[in-house]
Amino acid sequence: ECVSSQLFTIVTSEIARIEKVEVQFIDGTKTITIFANGSGTYEYALDTEEGPFQESNVFENLSTSPQVAYVRDKNGCGISKRTVDRDLTRDDFPNFFTPNGDGVNDFWQYVPPEENFEQSLKIISIFDKYGSLLVQIDPKSSGWNGVFNGNALPSSDYWFRALYLDEREIKGHFTLKR
Repeated sequence: ECVSSQLFTIVTSEIARIEKVEVQFIDGTKTITIFANGSGTYEYALDTEEGPFQESNVFENLSTSPQVAYVRDKNGCGISKRTVDRDLTRDDFPNFFTPNGDGVNDFWQYVPPEENFEQSLKIISIFDKYGSLLVQIDPKSSGWNGVFNGNALPSSDYWFRALYLDEREIKGHFTLKR
């Protein structure tokens, strides 16, 4: 009869779930913090799946260009990926809205892309055809309802300027239809 025993350790591990990517702009530089959950031990990289990876989930003194975050399980269970931010395009803003109270297109607001990313917009300003500022809206609000000083504005073209946290901007126009 041969008796033997072996001691071993079971380590649970899984691919990370990127819950949130926080972007901060301080004194003209960008800092990214990646928040990941899971039962693994993780390391972090930006821009390329090949790394270099680091232990810290904080990246400082970055350029303002859009980035991709990667979280790798140290035990080989895989790599998670998430777009941090990207440049908005004119297509991210509606061409028109119809604030008539029917519950459809009653507010004008930028349309967040379907990708899972953190957008770094600060404020959106809306102007009339003469360049007069009508309203400034928070990108996380429901948007603008076509009212200025308590009065419904007429059907017309209006202009907007969306300002990023790092002061870049995108401009365009849209139509208010009544």
